Amino acid sequence: MINKSFKHQVSKINFAEIIKLSYKFLLIASISFMALNLCFLPNANAEGGKWVKKADMPTAKLSPTCTIDGKIYLVGGMADTPNPLSILEEYDPTTEKWAKKADMPTPRGMLSAGVVNGKIYAFGGASPKTTSVTEEYDPVTDKWTKKADMPTARVFLSSGVVNGKIYVIGGVNESLTTLPTVEEYDPATDKWTKKADMPTARALFSAIATNGKIYCLGGLAKVGMKAHEQPTKETFLSIVEEYDPATDKWTKKADMPTGRAGLSTCVIDGIIYAMGGQIASGEKVILTERPVILPVMEKYDPATDIWTKMADMPTARYAISTEVVNGKIYVFGGSEDAQKACPKVEEYTPE
Repeated sequence: MINKSFKHQVSKINFAEIIKLSYKFLLIASISFMALNLCFLPNANAEGGKWVKKADMPTAKLSPTCTIDGKIYLVGGMADTPNPLSILEEYDPTTEKWAKKADMPTPRGMLSAGVVNGKIYAFGGASPKTTSVTEEYDPVTDKWTKKADMPTARVFLSSGVVNGKIYVIGGVNESLTTLPTVEEYDPATDKWTKKADMPTARALFSAIATNGKIYCLGGLAKVGMKAHEQPTKETFLSIVEEYDPATDKWTKKADMPTGRAGLSTCVIDGIIYAMGGQIASGEKVILTERPVILPVMEKYDPATDIWTKMADMPTARYAISTEVVNGKIYVFGGSEDAQKACPKVEEYTPE
């Protein structure tokens, strides 16, 4: 069981402390299940689709994912103990089979990962202290290679890929400061370049690239709060900001209908799907044993700047990862109850 107690510390962060932080500020409780059900009654106008249960993950965990040649890779992450994972697992949606791959050299959780030219790049995270490590994985050789460290060590970050470069965005540093930092990594040269800060410093958000732009959605505005402070409803963000790497400029876009942290996003035909996560209940956040974990799915069309409510996921989860293969969305892991990691895999086919 994950320890949800919190002790503020402004020195080095180790992995156990990251877990405590995440479960204080990411896992926020409802006043009651009745209140939760009233807030999220099914929407008769929500667009539907088909959900199918798939083979469980071999390792229940909270882990970033990447897709290469129709296969999905789950990179490192965290499970039910205060130990970061080095495990790399490959899922083939066609056969519904799992394969164990070479372990990541640096075990870590709360990291981010992206793909360029058929290789996976894993950035930052907790190992167990906050790290700037960058490592490259080649599925053809099943080997890992050490690359140039990120300039800024951080956890709870996100990333997007545009034109062969990876943009690593936001997160939390060793001092528990929520960051607006954007750093560009070029795998071709193994070089890092500082870019324009994100307008809204945040962590536990989701970044996704489509049509040459990167969209940053939701998240937490503050993670490094003092032990006696209570986060407010406004701490959980609905903000959407668009980054254009060609101009190094940011643009505010239409807010998500449901402000939340710990969500995941993916893209089908230029449309962004925002799935799962967590919200605050009421104006003040109530810290109890039961989190307000969401089944919510909403889609966003960047061309029109319009959001649409979708039918809920079968399983309410936060800290999930999502990938798209052959027009279908695959939802991996996360947690349903703030007590343990979930091994579930669910497949969604839009109407």
